[in-house]
Amino acid sequence: MNNRITLSKYLKLKFGGKVAKISINGGFSCPNRINGSDGCLFCTDEGAGEFCGDGNKFIADQIHDGKAVMDRKWNNIGYIAYFQNFSNTCGSVDKLKKVYDEALQCEGVLGLAIATRPDCLDKNILELLKNYNEKTFLWIELGFQTSNENTANTINRGYDNTVFFVMQLRT
Repeated sequence: MNNRITLSKYLKLKFGGKVAKISINGGFSCPNRINGSDGCLFCTDEGAGEFCGDGNKFIADQIHDGKAVMDRKWNNIGYIAYFQNFSNTCGSVDKLKKVYDEALQCEGVLGLAIATRPDCLDKNILELLKNYNEKTFLWIELGFQTSNENTANTINRGYDNTVFFVMQLRT
């Protein structure tokens, strides 16, 4: 017997119905770009979130737009605000709190999914995320891409494996 559960089924069980992610552009960047690089192999000029909302819009407006698309597919669903584009903890704690709070204030938003990198998680940001985890559904999508340092250099990931492993020890 297969005891595995899909993410979709897990979210249905947790929240009592269908849950969809809405990709958000929080207006963040990435350490690679801040340091003058064109970024890693995975990102275009718009980042890795080609289907994210319009970064020129407020978070609430992006969620409204995303809900309109999802509501054409499903009825009576909940939403996870998915901060997908670039590194969504690459900013001040004040900025992070502002955009995450704006997302959580939107009707139907049940939690946050945050894509980021281990080198964008200092102790203050980890404390902020801990606070969100205590009050809402939170998942962190932590980019690692490869354990091979040569490949990491080739794709211009921007950090070596020790950053990832040290981050694991801190949490």
